[in-house]
Amino acid sequence: VVEKIDALIADVSPRRYYRIHHGSGPIPTSLLMELSDSHSPVGGGNRALSQSDCFVEVAAYLREHGVRVPAIYVDAREEGYLLIEDLGERLFASVLDDLLNRGFEPLTDRITDSDRVVPQVEKGLDLLFCLQKLPHDEDSVVFQRTPDFQLLRKGGEEFIEFIVSPLSVGTRQLKVFQEAFDNLSEEVLSHPKVFSHYDFTSHNILVLPGSEGLALIDFQDACLESPARDLHALLCDRGMDERLGKERLAKMFEYYHHRCGVLDISQLYSEYSVLWDTRVSGRFTKLVQVDERQKYAAWIPGTMARVVRGFERLSKKFQRFGDCLDILLPKYPNAKEWVKDKWPYL
Repeated sequence: VVEKIDALIADVSPRRYYRIHHGSGPIPTSLLMELSDSHSPVGGGNRALSQSDCFVEVAAYLREHGVRVPAIYVDAREEGYLLIEDLGERLFASVLDDLLNRGFEPLTDRITDSDRVVPQVEKGLDLLFCLQKLPHDEDSVVFQRTPDFQLLRKGGEEFIEFIVSPLSVGTRQLKVFQEAFDNLSEEVLSHPKVFSHYDFTSHNILVLPGSEGLALIDFQDACLESPARDLHALLCDRGMDERLGKERLAKMFEYYHHRCGVLDISQLYSEYSVLWDTRVSGRFTKLVQVDERQKYAAWIPGTMARVVRGFERLSKKFQRFGDCLDILLPKYPNAKEWVKDKWPYL
């Protein structure tokens, strides 16, 4: 029985979603996912699967290993849709926002003893830890794909095109950035690999209705990737790092390191965060300037601040990033202030 259909607003997803109201019964609502013919940026594994095929396969793998994801009621990929479980609209991001809006003592802007944000973020890190410890399954598309050099390197090209080139730098200076991103992409390619959601932001985590349990959505691009990838997505997406603040971030990194014990996560994180933040700053600038999607402008300064600080950290290992910093500092607004503002890992 279908009583009502509501179209849901998508962000940048090529898929469309509709909430189906079924009235009274064991399943009052469900979600209709209208599929696209797109393919994952990390590929389709050994079988060249579409993103829709990957969604179904990854969902089955995650359910098998106890990770909460939407159940698939009807698999009609040939007709272009899936009917899936409706897990509600309470995003983990919204829960964190609500807590952050009342989590600071207004006179000192310091974390109070009653702060509830840290344990919430720790719950997200617990979920991340579980994902990174999932068993290898060579038959799953997740374990058949990992970002290659060209995909890692692509973010640097967008950074050069939309951030560096408009600063009126010469060809020789552009080559400095190209060499730096070549070096960094090769280094990240050598990172240890674990299960990665590949977009593990608080906007892709739901808080289940009537509980504090967490569920994953939009996991179709899951692959093997650096352990720093999803950690960075959770802590820094859309200005989350600035909202959490230095003190909380330091606690989160300590908590993650204590739980997983990854060798030298600080270096892995420094390298991956620069690689991803250059990609994001270039992409967001493109979305604003070319696609006129102005909401992304709000997150560019914070992302660029992490880029500048990251260049300074990486210059100790990669000389070319010191050269990049020398080019950026006199030309990019606020860069000189950002490089002096030290953050833990950022």
